[in-house]
Amino acid sequence: MRDPELILVTLSAFFIVLLAGLLFSAIFRRFKLPWSVTLIFAGMAIGPSALGLITLEGNQVIWFLAEIGIIFLMFLAGMEIRFSAIKNVLKEGTIVGIFTGIIPGLLGAGVMLAFGYSPLVALTIGIILINTSFAVVVPSLEAKGILQSRVGKIVVSSTVLQDIASLVLFAIFLQFVNPDPFLPLPLWVIVLLFTLAGGVIVKFLMPEFRKEVKEYEKAHRDRDLFEGELRTIMIIVLGFAIIFEFFKFETIVGAFFAGLIISESVRSKMLEHKLHILGYGIFIPIFFVTVGAWIDLSLFLDKDLWLLIAAVAVTSMVAKFVSGWGSGRLVGLDNYESSIVGLTSVPQLITTLALTAIAQSQGLLPDEVAIAVIVLAIVSVLIGPLIMGRVLDMKYPDKN
Repeated sequence: MRDPELILVTLSAFFIVLLAGLLFSAIFRRFKLPWSVTLIFAGMAIGPSALGLITLEGNQVIWFLAEIGIIFLMFLAGMEIRFSAIKNVLKEGTIVGIFTGIIPGLLGAGVMLAFGYSPLVALTIGIILINTSFAVVVPSLEAKGILQSRVGKIVVSSTVLQDIASLVLFAIFLQFVNPDPFLPLPLWVIVLLFTLAGGVIVKFLMPEFRKEVKEYEKAHRDRDLFEGELRTIMIIVLGFAIIFEFFKFETIVGAFFAGLIISESVRSKMLEHKLHILGYGIFIPIFFVTVGAWIDLSLFLDKDLWLLIAAVAVTSMVAKFVSGWGSGRLVGLDNYESSIVGLTSVPQLITTLALTAIAQSQGLLPDEVAIAVIVLAIVSVLIGPLIMGRVLDMKYPDKN
């Protein structure tokens, strides 16, 4: 039965979330803050521990929309990857990815143990800190014309490997922590491999399927071709998310791999534009605002939290830069190029927040640890691109 009160509460929360995201984006645009960071701030402002304009407890609709947002976020992150553009530097990218993933992960786990947290929490943080959000510095590299250079391709390939490794390891880790009684681990791994193999098959079938869609649209005199392809892609994305969630691989892993599969098949800029409008226009902002609204601001009054935040942030960012610079030198890059590799490894945002949200919802991370990782994500995407811009200007001052 239709419940007018429930509809009013839900629509009001939906309206407030979108409005807050829009207003904060407009207000903070002059400060050149990353869009995702402004949305997190918006959530903190309207959340239960600040203005209290929305409440997340029991609001299943907002949580559902946030889940769609995280699925879209990981799907679009996967779509940004073109394996054809990085296949020539996979060896160098693998070396850089191993160093910039494992070293920060181990040091992050060590920080958790030093603060007295359990090995389970330490391992969770170690896996989360493997990844790097290279996308936030892409505009800087593109503006200087070095994204397609050797160093640019090495950075992209290493980032791809880190994201894949952290997502797969996280899925396996969850299976160890909360094993499926109906799907033992060996069988679980086999199902995962078959699922990924099915994704590869879908990848090869995509061109033929798109051809059939075009023929169907043409036969029915339907000019709505992009909408037809858009629905097709949405079916694939949600299908992968459902399959991965059913086998306890997590929806974000399925969405990311769906993006990887579709990335080489979608060549229409118009279609990509529609996907970005749908994702970044509605659902993704809800996820970021929800992350901010979840944060309990009263915890920031505890000085121990600030010590934890400082330890996590400094350890992760320094480890990312040093391991990136060192591995860059190891694969034959000069000091300047190696510095670029190190700086592009510093930001952690999309996958970090996604894994943190899931880990916290699964009870694997205490609230203060989750908050420390969220603050790390905010600080790293503020500092990383800023320093990167200064370093690039040292060598390319005429291309601002």
